[in-house]
Amino acid sequence: MINVIRLDRSHYAAHWTLPKLGVFNNLAIVNQAGIDYANLPDGPAKEEKLLDIVRYFHGYVFKYCDLIVRGHLPIHNFNGDTKRFLSFFLPAGSNDNKATFSKVAHTLHLAFPQQTSTDIYDILNTLLLRCVKKYDPYYVDKVREIVKIIQRVRKKHFTIADIDKKVKFDPTGAIRLLARKGYIKAVRGVGKKLIGYKITKEWPPNKAFLSSGPVGFVYYIQMWFRYYLQEYIDSQMDTLEARAWDKMLQLEHRKNEDTDDASVISQGTPQLDGSLVDTSGQTWAADMSMVRKSLDLSQMNPTWVRETDDKLFAKMTIRERNLLYLYYVQEQSWKQIAETLDLSINQTQRLHEDIMRFLKGKFGARHQLY
Repeated sequence: MINVIRLDRSHYAAHWTLPKLGVFNNLAIVNQAGIDYANLPDGPAKEEKLLDIVRYFHGYVFKYCDLIVRGHLPIHNFNGDTKRFLSFFLPAGSNDNKATFSKVAHTLHLAFPQQTSTDIYDILNTLLLRCVKKYDPYYVDKVREIVKIIQRVRKKHFTIADIDKKVKFDPTGAIRLLARKGYIKAVRGVGKKLIGYKITKEWPPNKAFLSSGPVGFVYYIQMWFRYYLQEYIDSQMDTLEARAWDKMLQLEHRKNEDTDDASVISQGTPQLDGSLVDTSGQTWAADMSMVRKSLDLSQMNPTWVRETDDKLFAKMTIRERNLLYLYYVQEQSWKQIAETLDLSINQTQRLHEDIMRFLKGKFGARHQLY
C-alpha cells in the first residue's frame, strides 16, 4: 500500500505502519481477537483488546480513507471488497466496470465536506467500532434455539414478543435472518402492518444452515463496515449540496496537505477557479456561474432567512429557511434547532424531510445511491 495521504502528527494512528503489498494479518488471530473481545467483561482488558483490533484493521480503514480523499480507485487494493462497496452507489442499469467504479469514487468526497484526512479516518474508525461492538460469536447458537422454539410452537403465526418470552436475548435479528432465508415470512394485517411471522414450505432450515460454526469475525466486520459506510455516505449525500451528484461537474477537491504525492492532484480535473490545461496544452474552463449565484449555500445568512428573491426559496416560510440556515450553515444539532424553532426534535426532523422533498421536486433529482 502506498501512503499517499497522511494523518495529523498528534493522531494516535499517525505512526502506525501500513501493511506491505500482499502482506495480511493472520486470519485466525484476528478472528480470535473478535471472539475474545465479545467475551471480555467491561474494563481495561476489553479496551486493550479493542485497540488491538483497531490496529489489525488500520490498513483496511486507511484504504477507504485513501479512496475518499484521493477520489481514485486504490492502486494495489482494488479488490472484490472495494468493488462490492462501490457497487452500492452505481445507478440502476450501470455496468460494473472500472470506468463506472472510477466515476463513483470521484464523488465520495461530497459526503465529507471540509474534512481532512484525519477527520475522515476518525469517522471510518467510528463505523468500524460499531461493527466490532455488534459482533456476536454466539449468533448461530441463538438461531438454533429460536428454530427449536418455532418448531415446538407451530402456531398459525407467531410474533417476536412470543419468542422473546422464551429466550434471554433479543431474538429480532435471528428472526429476520430466518425471514431473509425464506424459512419464515411476514404476516401483515390492515395497512400492511406487521402482525407476526409464519413458517413457509421451506421450513425447517437445512442441517448445513444450523450446523455452521460462529460467523468469522473478519468476514462479519468487512460486510457490516461496507454497509455502515454506504449508509453514512448515503445519508450525507441526501443534502442540498450533493443533489444530482452523478450529473454534476466535480471540481478538484483535494488539497496538497492531504497527500505526499502532488501528482495525484492533476488528473485532468478543473480546479476551483474553473481552469484546466490538459497534457496537449489545450485550455479548458468550467462554468462557474452557478457557484457564484445566491443559491449557493455559502450565501445563506440571517438576511436571507428573513427575505429572499431566490425563486427556489422565496415561497418557503421564514421558519423553513431558518431551519436550512441553522442546519447547513450553522451546523447546529437537531436539539439546538428544535429549541430555536420552538418545536420538538421529531417535528423539526419531519419539517426538514418535507423541505428536502420539496427541493427534490424542484430540482427533478432522482435518488440513485442504492
